[in-house]
Amino acid sequence: MSKVATLSTLALLVQSTMARLIFRSSPDFGSCFNPTIEYVKDQDGIPGYGYKPANAKDFAHGASPDVEAITEFICSNLQNVCRAPATSYDLCKVAASNTQGKKEKDAADAFNIVITSATPPTSSSSSAAPSETPNPTVEPKVNIKFSKETVALPGHIDPKWWFDNYFTATGIPALCDETAHRMPDNNFLTFSCEGADNGTVPMMKAILNSVVDATIDNTTAKDEERIFKHDDLMCHGEEKCVKFLPVTIFPQSVHVAVAIDIPNTGGALSGNMRYTISKSSSDNCKLCSFLSAGGGGTAASAKIVEVLKDTSKFISPGFGIGSAIVTLTCLSQC
Repeated sequence: MSKVATLSTLALLVQSTMARLIFRSSPDFGSCFNPTIEYVKDQDGIPGYGYKPANAKDFAHGASPDVEAITEFICSNLQNVCRAPATSYDLCKVAASNTQGKKEKDAADAFNIVITSATPPTSSSSSAAPSETPNPTVEPKVNIKFSKETVALPGHIDPKWWFDNYFTATGIPALCDETAHRMPDNNFLTFSCEGADNGTVPMMKAILNSVVDATIDNTTAKDEERIFKHDDLMCHGEEKCVKFLPVTIFPQSVHVAVAIDIPNTGGALSGNMRYTISKSSSDNCKLCSFLSAGGGGTAASAKIVEVLKDTSKFISPGFGIGSAIVTLTCLSQC
């Protein structure tokens, strides 16, 4: 596969992913905001994994192992407490139905993708009137940088398994879990990322996986075109060694950035991701324990509040900052 073909694969992937990303404005949630849900572990007395509202202020509900309980509560609050318009309540009900048949984090993502969209998706049985105006086109911009340094890991392994399992993010805007994950031969894989919403991070993951698909076993491509590669290297350390050892070649570091202008809204979706593979990992679990136990009263937090109170000059004349909420948490799990 040529470099042109590889780029075409990325273009098609971006185009298909855009179907659920474009035409997104800000739905009217009345007096509330951010009615999304999070997939959490060991919270509010619930052992194991469960679901809870991401915005505990407007949607005060503890974690539950039943995603339906959380979505029903959010939709009810939108209607009865937030006084959101009927269209937003209908959007919430569609988002709730979108979780059916899905499990674990996929169920939370399914709800969030719909509830943050401007218009609920219509079923295939609906008979909508044809639009007289064609949909506007978009031009997604994707910038990917690969390190010249590579890492050869023993065995023919699947990079997509590592990306699918460990390239994960939560929240809106979305932030990555930056836990260092041990790979073969004592290497550690670490992701860092941020995205405008829950759609941009899966999009970047799909783009990264498409590069793997296009190159890892593509023996017809030139060697320099194979960014990820299953290969066989001759062993070393023996004078008459004739064995060949299977290896998987990764770029040591990859950085992906996406930007998508949303037609007719004046807004844009954007996100970026970086992964690195290194030989060492450092831990500071005492810090994580402190922050998770309510370390919001730290000197760092107090300093941030002090700075925030002086940010009106960056917003607009006439605005003042009455109070500020600062949350400090760990990027990684201990």
